[in-house]
Amino acid sequence: QDGEYVIGVRARYFTVENGQKEYHWTGPSYVTISIASKPLESPLIDLGTRLANRIAGNRLMVALFSGVLMMVVLTVGFGTRITFYAASVQFRVGSFFRLLLSAIR
Repeated sequence: QDGEYVIGVRARYFTVENGQKEYHWTGPSYVTISIASKPLESPLIDLGTRLANRIAGNRLMVALFSGVLMMVVLTVGFGTRITFYAASVQFRVGSFFRLLLSAIR
């Protein structure tokens, strides 16, 4: 949580005197830290905010971005229909040339 915290530590060490270990403690050492985290935000909202700030002053960039976004939405939404009509046009053009070649022979 946000706030100020005090952390205190003491260290344990030993010394050897006359072949015997003697354990000792250091004096306490204190540090005060403060924590202030910014409120959590969705990464998508953060990305949108940064993108909007970046292109806000450039009308050409806004128009280009809107056009690309419109093409993406149309392609995703009507992708199967676009594929069907492209195949249909290809079939009709191929049929036309086949009929044209058979009439010439």
